[in-house]
Amino acid sequence: MSTRFTDIAGSILIPGIIPTGNLLWVDAVNGNDSLAVRGRLSVPFKTLTAAKNAAQIGDTIVVLPGTYTDQNLAKTGVNWHFLCGALVQSPSTTSIFSVTTAMGFNVTGKGRFTHEGNYYVLESTNSGSNIYFECHEMYATKTSIRMTNGTKVVVEADSIRSDELSSIDVSGGTLHVKAREISSELVYALNATGGTVDVEAYRMYSNATEAIYFSAGTANVTAFEVSSIGTQAVKYDSAYSNVLTLKNARIVSKATPSSGNYKPALMITANGGKLRIVNCTFIGVNNGAGIPRSIDTTLGSSTTVLLYGLSVANFIKADYVSLNTSLFVVDSTFA
Repeated sequence: MSTRFTDIAGSILIPGIIPTGNLLWVDAVNGNDSLAVRGRLSVPFKTLTAAKNAAQIGDTIVVLPGTYTDQNLAKTGVNWHFLCGALVQSPSTTSIFSVTTAMGFNVTGKGRFTHEGNYYVLESTNSGSNIYFECHEMYATKTSIRMTNGTKVVVEADSIRSDELSSIDVSGGTLHVKAREISSELVYALNATGGTVDVEAYRMYSNATEAIYFSAGTANVTAFEVSSIGTQAVKYDSAYSNVLTLKNARIVSKATPSSGNYKPALMITANGGKLRIVNCTFIGVNNGAGIPRSIDTTLGSSTTVLLYGLSVANFIKADYVSLNTSLFVVDSTFA
């Protein structure tokens, strides 16, 4: 005699159907949005949007390998886990994860996210957002991460890239990023114009402009190498009240300057700036310039720029920069 097993809701359990609690499954190949059942691995959804709509607070949506074209996936209290081989390839009408209201959620796993339109992979514009985002890759034609507000947003990825705009754009809120590579083809790898951003990366680079542009807020960057193929690697364009800290980095200009010209590794363009340097090496490039400099400024001799941690000024034109040498962090070297 056969035995029928039921769960607490009275649903019949047959071999191969295992209750999985607060999990929803998405399978781009074998899923069916009309038949899918929340909590059933054997009856997955086909689209991310349908799974999101069915999910409840506390649920986790597990995404199987496949290509998905969904967007606007953020939902408060609903977490995502992307298995290796899952690709979200969004059209241009909105961001893949757009956080415009106070919400918290986690994205984990090895998913790849690409946005080939005018929006973002991850956008946070609300002060109440609290997000952890882990993935293999973020790529956007415009900007991968845009942050104008948020209590705490943490991103961990192997690669964060963009083509036409800055890969990471921060003007408000608090953002923490850890990545192997952060890069932009045409603009900045990091554009910091406000808020607080902490970045830990193996390599940050731009193929056209500065890898790091800093004009406001607080930014802490720890990296093995920060470089630019087109110009100086870092541009510091900030007032005294804003702090940029560079740690343990090899900061390099890889540009090809015109004859008799040079490109420094760091360019300072704001009066009274506050820059903290910890264990960094600055390497400029020149093409027959009379006084090649690894650190330079466009400011006149009557201005003051505070460079904390600076111990050797051989590569700075003396009448351009007044150094505050009483507040060293640790020694830095300049080549």
